Amino acid sequence: MNTSKIYNAGIYLRLSRDDEDNDKVESNSITNQRNYLLQFLKDNGYNFIHEYVDDGYSGTTFNRPGFQKMLEDVESGEISMIVTKDLSRLARSTMTSYYLDEYFPLHGIRYIAVLDNYDSDVDNSSKELAWVKNGMNENYCRETSKKVRNGLYQAKKSGLFTGWKAPYGYKRDPEDYHKLIVDTNVCDVVKRIFNLAYEGKGTSQIADILTLDNIATPSSYALLSKKKTPSSNVWCARTISEMLTNQTYIGNLTQGRRKKVAYKVKKEIRTKKEDWIIVENTHEAIIDKEIFETVQNLIGKNKKQNSTMPIKLLKGFIYCKECGHALTITRSKDKKRFYCGCSYYRKYSKHKLCSPHTLNYQKLEDAVLNQIKELCKTQIDKEKIENKLRNSNKLNEKKVTIMHEIEKIEKNMQILSDAIDKSYIDMAKGIIDLDRYQSVSNKLTIELKNNEKEKESLKIKLSELNNNERINNIDYMKMINKCLKLKKVDRRLLGSIIDKIFVSENNDIEIKYKIKLI
Repeated sequence: MNTSKIYNAGIYLRLSRDDEDNDKVESNSITNQRNYLLQFLKDNGYNFIHEYVDDGYSGTTFNRPGFQKMLEDVESGEISMIVTKDLSRLARSTMTSYYLDEYFPLHGIRYIAVLDNYDSDVDNSSKELAWVKNGMNENYCRETSKKVRNGLYQAKKSGLFTGWKAPYGYKRDPEDYHKLIVDTNVCDVVKRIFNLAYEGKGTSQIADILTLDNIATPSSYALLSKKKTPSSNVWCARTISEMLTNQTYIGNLTQGRRKKVAYKVKKEIRTKKEDWIIVENTHEAIIDKEIFETVQNLIGKNKKQNSTMPIKLLKGFIYCKECGHALTITRSKDKKRFYCGCSYYRKYSKHKLCSPHTLNYQKLEDAVLNQIKELCKTQIDKEKIENKLRNSNKLNEKKVTIMHEIEKIEKNMQILSDAIDKSYIDMAKGIIDLDRYQSVSNKLTIELKNNEKEKESLKIKLSELNNNERINNIDYMKMINKCLKLKKVDRRLLGSIIDKIFVSENNDIEIKYKIKLI
């Protein structure tokens, strides 16, 4: 028993998710650590003053409530000794050396890691090798982090939701933690946001509308902050933008839009669009795909729009025929008229890289609309429409064939499933032995899985045919008829049929259409 000096000891206990894959998780439990260290203090005659516990905190960070309280007691002089079960309980970081070599000695703290035979008051080989153990602990965290990231990546690729919070408009399925279901409390808000964008509203305008209507923001709705502030229900354009570009709302689970800067740093950065992990048809959609695609097009057209000037119909659609750059829309000094001009020329007018392309905006808009309407009139051809309907009948025949194939597969799957159940009953009755049951069951299960894959493949083909039918027939004629009826085409309709409008130096107009013309 050491009685040469009286030490007022604090024991530090920590357990985190890092330890969950460790076979010795039970031996590292908080209860086990507590009992072990209290016995150690008793055996060596040290005064137990306080325990500091961090249950569920990683050793890669020192921002832990128990650890910080322990440092406060060190600063106040309440404790003169800190004891942990081993070095990894204190931390799993290279910063551990700072506390061992600088902080603890500076404050007169004796530190003991029992299982590692480390005692700051004793010079031995274990003390000299502490930095090696710290490095090993650091590497353990790094490797654990890699395993966790890889596991999450594979789960995301498999269509499993791995986020800590479901996207606004959805919630976790209580029967399947990795699946999303529609949150009926706020899904109408999501629909409203997309409808406003579909009508041509910009992200800032949508944010203002929701704020004025006092609709709770996603963070307020999720109760992420208990404190209510004047800005709690203030929507921002960035939130709207991220929602409008998220394919999760059309049933395609989209993950990996953000990532941590480093495994020990909580700060996140946005990832490139090509790095997103998107798995199609994993859950119920809130937004129709046609609306979503039109909104994506309009988002690009609305970018960099001057908030003090109303969004013009052709904003984002018009380009210079000669240089390919966008035409900007500006207001005249008397604020009565609008004019278009080549943005490239305006920026580099001194270098004469292009020409002004100046023209009256209203005249351009009228000319474009007249051209669209004239073109649509030529598309209304009875004979050609009849041909399209015949093609639609062929599509229907293909759909019926696929549906029959799916029905046959489903019947076969039921037979296989019944056969597996029967083989189990036969084994239970002693008609067949365990080996025979396993052999039969394995073969039938493999065949059942193959049937399931074939069924899913046919369902995808059926979905594609439905989409083709919708795009090539119904929507096609619907858009044309809208153009003919409307006195003024809106941005929503314009975005669904037009890709770009090119204006030449002589003010000639060339329209690049999205729709397939007859």
